[in-house]
Amino acid sequence: MADRVMVTDRAQATALHGGHFFGKQIGPNLQLSLIEAAFLAEVGVLKLKDAKTNRSLTLASLRKRARELQPDFDLRLDAFKDMKAGGSLSDRVQVRFALQGYEGDPGKMHARYLVHASPRTTRRCGRRSAAR
Repeated sequence: MADRVMVTDRAQATALHGGHFFGKQIGPNLQLSLIEAAFLAEVGVLKLKDAKTNRSLTLASLRKRARELQPDFDLRLDAFKDMKAGGSLSDRVQVRFALQGYEGDPGKMHARYLVHASPRTTRRCGRRSAAR
């Protein structure tokens, strides 16, 4: 695990991507962002293993590594969880530089919403839809 997590079980990869739009399909495997992997591990859908040693990894070790790579990891994970939990976008959130919210299949349309997570102390510039 560098900055991504691979799901190599074909059935699980298909279920996560096809049914819930998680990750990016790469052949029979599914590439997840660290945020997606942490979320799925937290809800008990994903078990983590080190690709080199095949030893189990804890959610705490994934979070520690993610924070080293992405200092705002916890903030972005909280925003991701909020987006997954509510409304019509709940199964259509992807992680890139910003969280992206879709109203349909991300493979067939552009994101309607781009969400940048920021601490409560940050002044907000406003809210705007990505597509009008």
